[in-house]
Amino acid sequence: MKKTSLNLIMLLIAVMALTISGCKKESTTDDSVAANDASNISTVMNSTGDDVDNAMSTNHSISGKTESLVFETIYGATVVIDSNGANPGTAVITYTGTDFYGIIQRSGTITITLEGYQNGVRWRDTGAMLQIVYDLTATINGNTYSFAGTHYIENVYGGLAYQVMDGLVSGTVTRKHTCNNANITFPGGSVRAWSFNRIRTFSIIYGNPTITLSGDTTVNGISNVAQWGTDRLGEAFYASIPKTISSGFACGFFHPTAGEHVHHVANRTVTIDYGVNSDGGAFTGSGCAYGYQMTYTKGSKSVTAVFPY
Repeated sequence: MKKTSLNLIMLLIAVMALTISGCKKESTTDDSVAANDASNISTVMNSTGDDVDNAMSTNHSISGKTESLVFETIYGATVVIDSNGANPGTAVITYTGTDFYGIIQRSGTITITLEGYQNGVRWRDTGAMLQIVYDLTATINGNTYSFAGTHYIENVYGGLAYQVMDGLVSGTVTRKHTCNNANITFPGGSVRAWSFNRIRTFSIIYGNPTITLSGDTTVNGISNVAQWGTDRLGEAFYASIPKTISSGFACGFFHPTAGEHVHHVANRTVTIDYGVNSDGGAFTGSGCAYGYQMTYTKGSKSVTAVFPY
């Protein structure tokens, strides 16, 4: 499976907020910190989720795939898989370096268990569930976070994602990532509980390996929420995806071609519209989009700007 991440980069939020308020730098800085954390943590979850999928998909016994198996390298890590030993149906990823793109430095472990393995369940099966226990530290964009807790990834409709993304089979593979109140330690030492309910799909569209990300729950009256909890500064936040975010290999998985992400904190929101022209209009031509449009809203006031990828 091609390495993929949807990096929700939220630039210049503090500057945009100051344009609205003209004062109270403290609260605007809070918004930029919280939004940047959400972006970084989403990227780490995407990256490690891909590693988990690859580790379990490219082992004959666990994946259930018995022919034309392609081993997918997990960069900056070692993998030990137990398919017929003391803990059958498990794998441990031990991180010792950076990811494929050199963006995330990881250390620690992720322990993966395929539920029902001893009863014949295999990862390619519809409804197969992976339990993932994090004991991981990750540094991204100059920020270091530690992750502890239990997450789950469900193979919603069956199939192996790497086979789709490598062009070995046609169709779409869907993964549902859920987690309730896992701990994240932030720079500065604050520990907060975060939850996740996200859906990622893998497919080939017009010959282009493509990944999408969407939110799959409603929290506090906000729909399409992908992650929520308390930010490092003690405020409740909700990160929703009203319009599915899509990106592909052709233009780079860090450059979404469509979609919308909204970060909610109190009476403030940061909205990112992906895949726009330089004037902020939706990109509809050939080639790749110019960038994304950001709108910062506080109460009844808002300001909008367009940024290139």
